[in-house]
Amino acid sequence: MILSNQKEVLFEQIREYIEKYNVLSLLDIGAGDGVLAKRLAEKVKDYTAVEEKEGNIQKLKKLGLVVVPRLFPCEINGEFDMVLSCHSIPEQGDLYLPFLKKAWGLVKEGGIFLVVTFKGGEGDIVQLREGFLKRLEPVDKELFDEVMGILKQFGTPIIKRVKSKFFSNDSKEIVEIASNSIGGSPEEKAKYKDKLDKLILSAHKENGKYFFPFEHLFILVEKK
Repeated sequence: MILSNQKEVLFEQIREYIEKYNVLSLLDIGAGDGVLAKRLAEKVKDYTAVEEKEGNIQKLKKLGLVVVPRLFPCEINGEFDMVLSCHSIPEQGDLYLPFLKKAWGLVKEGGIFLVVTFKGGEGDIVQLREGFLKRLEPVDKELFDEVMGILKQFGTPIIKRVKSKFFSNDSKEIVEIASNSIGGSPEEKAKYKDKLDKLILSAHKENGKYFFPFEHLFILVEKK
């Protein structure tokens, strides 16, 4: 059985920013299934979720949260102490500018814009991809550079790198997760599988469970 501490790691880091910047109002773009949203809503006075998926919209409403049931960017009234995009920026680079510009426009003066993403990572996945496949994913780097280029138009981005983990009693499950994340053709995966097996068995074990870490980048811009 695979377990993850990702939601807990995300919550704790976002909570730190809420407390540090005295955030009273929060706009959560791509709020998801409500597990993280409910805990964040309890930490602020005014919480608004933006969510496009019908199943998630219903879950958020059942929790009593205010929901804008649309794909972002969309019309939203008011401004917020924090605008959060947690793993919700679009995958297509041509959508970055309208998405980020709209989000930034909803940040109050003196507030913060917080983007959480896997792009731009330098953690285990990137290192193993470079070691096993002898290459990086140029698309991810290009997309990350594009995000940073836009954010720098707003202010000075501050980056914090935080890791979450997937756990399992079965090393094979963790090898599968790691392999899917590293990527490569079936032939390439077959070539590095033994090395990955040995790595997980020897270096990725904690409290009796096997694990694989994922690096999240928290990119914060203050609206001064």
